[in-house]
Amino acid sequence: MNSLQGLVAARIAELHITKQSVADAIGCSLVTFNKKVNGESDMTITEARKLAHAIAVSYTHLRAHE
Repeated sequence: MNSLQGLVAARIAELHITKQSVADAIGCSLVTFNKKVNGESDMTITEARKLAHAIAVSYTHLRAHE
Protein backbone atom coordinates (compact mmCIF):
# COMPACT_ATOMS: atom_id res chain seq x y z
CA MET A 1 0.00 0.00 0.00
CA ASN A 2 1.43 3.36 -0.97
CA SER A 3 1.20 6.47 1.18
CA LEU A 4 -1.68 7.96 -0.82
CA GLN A 5 -3.63 4.70 -0.61
CA GLY A 6 -3.15 4.67 3.15
CA LEU A 7 -4.27 8.27 3.57
CA VAL A 8 -7.35 7.80 1.40
CA ALA A 9 -8.31 4.51 3.08
CA ALA A 10 -7.90 6.02 6.54
CA ARG A 11 -9.95 9.12 5.73
CA ILE A 12 -12.71 7.07 4.08
CA ALA A 13 -12.93 4.93 7.22
CA GLU A 14 -12.83 7.93 9.56
CA LEU A 15 -15.53 9.77 7.64
CA HIS A 16 -17.72 6.66 7.19
CA ILE A 17 -18.01 7.23 3.46
CA THR A 18 -17.61 4.87 0.51
CA LYS A 19 -15.01 4.74 -2.21
CA GLN A 20 -17.89 5.07 -4.65
CA SER A 21 -18.99 8.37 -3.11
CA VAL A 22 -15.43 9.70 -3.40
CA ALA A 23 -15.21 8.48 -7.01
CA ASP A 24 -18.50 10.26 -7.72
CA ALA A 25 -17.15 13.47 -6.15
CA ILE A 26 -14.08 13.28 -8.39
CA GLY A 27 -16.20 12.49 -11.43
CA CYS A 28 -14.91 9.06 -12.34
CA SER A 29 -15.86 5.42 -12.02
CA LEU A 30 -14.85 3.34 -9.02
CA VAL A 31 -12.43 1.35 -11.19
CA THR A 32 -10.76 4.54 -12.42
CA PHE A 33 -10.66 5.97 -8.88
CA ASN A 34 -8.87 2.85 -7.62
CA LYS A 35 -6.35 3.03 -10.48
CA LYS A 36 -5.63 6.69 -9.72
CA VAL A 37 -5.18 6.13 -5.97
CA ASN A 38 -3.06 3.02 -6.59
CA GLY A 39 -0.78 4.96 -8.94
CA GLU A 40 -1.76 2.92 -11.99
CA SER A 41 -3.26 5.98 -13.70
CA ASP A 42 -2.38 9.67 -13.53
CA MET A 43 -4.52 12.02 -11.47
CA THR A 44 -5.10 15.55 -12.73
CA ILE A 45 -4.67 18.54 -10.45
CA THR A 46 -8.43 19.10 -10.60
CA GLU A 47 -9.09 15.49 -9.57
CA ALA A 48 -6.56 15.76 -6.75
CA ARG A 49 -8.23 18.92 -5.45
CA LYS A 50 -11.65 17.23 -5.61
CA LEU A 51 -10.23 14.19 -3.81
CA ALA A 52 -8.76 16.37 -1.07
CA HIS A 53 -12.12 18.08 -0.63
CA ALA A 54 -14.01 14.77 -0.61
CA ILE A 55 -11.83 13.30 2.14
CA ALA A 56 -11.58 16.58 4.06
CA VAL A 57 -7.83 17.18 3.86
CA SER A 58 -5.90 20.05 2.35
CA TYR A 59 -4.56 19.72 -1.18
CA THR A 60 -1.05 20.25 0.24
CA HIS A 61 -1.52 17.39 2.70
CA LEU A 62 -2.74 15.14 -0.09
CA ARG A 63 0.24 16.02 -2.30
CA ALA A 64 2.63 15.21 0.55
CA HIS A 65 1.40 11.60 0.37
CA GLU A 66 1.98 11.08 -3.35
